[in-house]
Amino acid sequence: MHNFCQDCLDPLLQEGTPSKIKCPLCREEVELEVNTVSELEDNIFLSNLCDLFVVANINNVDIFCSFCSEALREENASRCIDCSDNLCDKCAKTHTLTRLTRNHQVILMSELETGTLVKKAREGNIKTPCQKHPNNHLEYFCQTCQVPVCLGCTVVDHVRQSGHNLLNLQDHSTRDAYKEKITEQITKMEKLMPLF
Repeated sequence: MHNFCQDCLDPLLQEGTPSKIKCPLCREEVELEVNTVSELEDNIFLSNLCDLFVVANINNVDIFCSFCSEALREENASRCIDCSDNLCDKCAKTHTLTRLTRNHQVILMSELETGTLVKKAREGNIKTPCQKHPNNHLEYFCQTCQVPVCLGCTVVDHVRQSGHNLLNLQDHSTRDAYKEKITEQITKMEKLMPLF
């Protein structure tokens, strides 16, 4: 659960024993299931938080369009909420026209200051991309493996016929049931927190 950039972890992988790396923070030796540091899973929450920090400081930090690499300023900058791409005016218009991205929500970066992104995140309108299939969003939850998965994962790794129990996260009854469970857990946790 400790997070580091790839540049910091690369030398540690070369120093350690094959397929093991020592955490720079707690010194615990961790067994790797991958061959290189670049194959490790990203912390999506931390990554999105870093993106939001950069976007919030658009006039102080160099930000470029994810597609044409044009330098962005607040007056010509947009952001796709669904795929977290930073876009110039031209690319933002194109982004809303393609078959794959026409339903994406593209907002002006100036709207971010008003809390639009936070509001949309709370409403559940921001879709999280799958680690294995970056073009797909997490739409299912595999109860067998206890992980969120995309449509591609349900075909390859989490197949119902192989005994995987999948829940559709878009199903209102599923969302309501889990929302209720999460609310119960939060209430219990709030009662316990003063004891700590």
